[in-house]
Amino acid sequence: MLRGIAGEHAVSVRLEDAAKNRTDTAAVAVRVGGDRGERLAEAVFVLNRLGFGPEPAALADALVEGPRAWALAQLRKPGGPGAAAALARAASVASDDFAGGQVQRRGLSWLLAVPDPLKARRVAFLDNHFTTWIQKVQPERQAASFGDLVEAADRPFFELLLASATSPSMLRYLDQQRSFVGRINENYAREILELHTVGVHGGYTQQDVTDLAAVLTGLTAAHAVDNAPIANRVRQAFAFVPGRHDPRAAEVFGLDLPTATNAEGGVDAVAAFDRIRRVLEALAAHPATAAYLADKLADHHLGAAEAGDRRDAGVRGAMAEAFLRHQGRLPEVLDAMVEHPAFAAAMARAVESGPTADARVARPLDAAVRLQRVMGQVEPNAAASYLAGAGFALFNRETPDGYPDEDAAYADSNATLQRWRYAARAAARIANGLPYALRKPTPDAASTPAKLAAWRQRVVDTLAGTLTGGLLLEPSNAAALSVLEAAGASVSDRDVRTVAALVSQLPEAALR
Repeated sequence: MLRGIAGEHAVSVRLEDAAKNRTDTAAVAVRVGGDRGERLAEAVFVLNRLGFGPEPAALADALVEGPRAWALAQLRKPGGPGAAAALARAASVASDDFAGGQVQRRGLSWLLAVPDPLKARRVAFLDNHFTTWIQKVQPERQAASFGDLVEAADRPFFELLLASATSPSMLRYLDQQRSFVGRINENYAREILELHTVGVHGGYTQQDVTDLAAVLTGLTAAHAVDNAPIANRVRQAFAFVPGRHDPRAAEVFGLDLPTATNAEGGVDAVAAFDRIRRVLEALAAHPATAAYLADKLADHHLGAAEAGDRRDAGVRGAMAEAFLRHQGRLPEVLDAMVEHPAFAAAMARAVESGPTADARVARPLDAAVRLQRVMGQVEPNAAASYLAGAGFALFNRETPDGYPDEDAAYADSNATLQRWRYAARAAARIANGLPYALRKPTPDAASTPAKLAAWRQRVVDTLAGTLTGGLLLEPSNAAALSVLEAAGASVSDRDVRTVAALVSQLPEAALR
């Protein structure tokens, strides 16, 4: 990360445990300089786009294995116990009181602690795709639905859609509990089509909405008693009530659904629920759903400009094909994106033109999670406070479209102010992560103006490397240096903390 070391270098990573046992990885060749194939810049690009930034362990692995190879290996590996273990740890950060703030902190704790940053990003994407509003659904339901999402995140899309359709949180949020034969509520049916599957331009009609709403009648939530963790607490559980179901034949998006009646003319519960499964399965496997999800994922990870025209034969088309071929499993869809030349081209531009090339504004959730993960911190209270102040608290989007992905939504003055405050509160921890010799200049480092100037630059470069994965661009570097220069020879650890807060808010650290 230091200046003046352009050229070929052999780099290895040293690992040390609490007992001071050490091991070194095999050395790999790294070229520092303007080469567009430079591995470090590629690794930072991959972690920015697929995870939450250049956190140390993931960055080391990506450097050793090669950035794209590492990303593909992460996407292709079978699910391990890490996500479930992180969820269990997240439950311990808050009391058994299911207040809204407690549930939000649990969710943030999982995003901060789960070992796989790519998994964390996928879950955050899906939580926003199948968003529910904690103030309407109640915190306990929200906690359950997030846990279910973590467990199902990498399964076929139909299973995700079915999990959502049988979630008391979603059923409450979109008023499905108020929909029954003779008095249909179309809210949930409309959002399934418009937001969860084929998309607003998917070709469905109002009649499709009405017929789907009729087929979904009977889905509801019922009270159940759960003895843990709070004795005799009454909870909501999914239920299918045949007496509320409209069993008449229907056609939804071209799928014919026969009547669901028994020999006595009543509702056949098995046939009725099977119709629900069939229509959800058909929607999950529809080409319009594949195109819609491919568009959302490409825009989210690459950006609209880098991903090209909507639904073309490029990366979007490859991702849609992968969606259909792999039953909508997100790791395989993202695998197709990483393998596509468009991803390699975007990575090459970032290496050649610098970290801000084609980059996007970090959403508040990205900024909150990124700063803590790159520092190895798990402090959900601080993240929750920042997100609430910015107006983008976890699980708190009132409308079913989820928080927007467009940069303009996060560039207002309040969002910027809250990021500054969040960084300022974390500044001491960031500065304390520096080597001791960089928290305050030693007598030798301050002995001449040239040595002091070199020390200042090492401080800025080390902070930049930790927070952004690379060196700052010249305007940002000059701004950071000016803080230390203003202190002169009497620079203190307080000045270093100020610089730490500044670097964490410069464009290189505030983009994704």
